[in-house]
Amino acid sequence: MKLILPVDAKHSGIDIVYSKKHKSLHIGGWYDSFVGIEPTDMSLAQFFRLLGITEKDCKLAFTQHASDAGEEEK
Repeated sequence: MKLILPVDAKHSGIDIVYSKKHKSLHIGGWYDSFVGIEPTDMSLAQFFRLLGITEKDCKLAFTQHASDAGEEEK
């Protein structure tokens, strides 16, 4: 799965690719439409640890997402 930020990025942005098989992220980017930012790879666990995201934070986010999705269906 690939995510580009901002979603409508044209001249500058960050791209994040998640590998389910390896449970890892590939993070790179660009600016001025062509200048690449050196990409890096890290495990999902390392990403969470570096940002201080806990298991409790994830559970809360998934719970909120599920309730938000339920609201959209109404």
